[in-house]
Amino acid sequence: SQPSHLLVLVDSSRSMGLQDAWRDEATAVRVANHFAISEGSNGLRRLSRMDLARKAISPKLIERLENGGDRIVHVHPFAERLGDAVTDFSNSTTAPSGDATAIGAAVRQAMAAYSGSQLAGVLIVSDGQSNAGEPPVAAAQLAAEEKLPVECIAVGTVDGPRNAMVSKIEVSPIAFARDDNALTVHIQSRGMQDLPSKLTVEKRIDGGPWQEVGQEDVTLQLEGAVQTFS
Repeated sequence: SQPSHLLVLVDSSRSMGLQDAWRDEATAVRVANHFAISEGSNGLRRLSRMDLARKAISPKLIERLENGGDRIVHVHPFAERLGDAVTDFSNSTTAPSGDATAIGAAVRQAMAAYSGSQLAGVLIVSDGQSNAGEPPVAAAQLAAEEKLPVECIAVGTVDGPRNAMVSKIEVSPIAFARDDNALTVHIQSRGMQDLPSKLTVEKRIDGGPWQEVGQEDVTLQLEGAVQTFS
């Protein structure tokens, strides 16, 4: 008997470089424990989606998929198109760089690349929907005609990546010499509990260069709350 071929397609678009907020602490702890991530949920929040994909496509999983030599596993990154096979994806240096996620095109190209070989199935690892190339349903129909199962592993959370932004700045438009003029900045954050954030205030006189006039270190304490400081 001859071993069949199992194709693992890993999304390498730029969004795979994002770090998720993991707002549900119980879920974060469970995932961190499953992958034995140091520092638990806090360590998990510092990992990108690509980092988690590497942990998911571990040598242990590859060994299970090979099923004692019954299958040969091929791991291919993809973004706009299918990339070359990676020997040890868990230790690879594959970096998120693609501008789009073309799931349908990747499936079709993978099937074409291994045409003539006995295929066992396709496993897709991605963080989102297909947004380029042919519709995934067309590739799914092609796979169905070949009786080829297609499975998916979703990476990331529905809450989205951790982030912080300046949502509002309050300051009087009129300032007099030698008078104080209070500046209030509103910051919104997600998934950044207890992490320090630095605000740098700069001034410019008569169109000259910007110069730093002061900075404050603040700690974002409440998840999703508006932090205000002067």
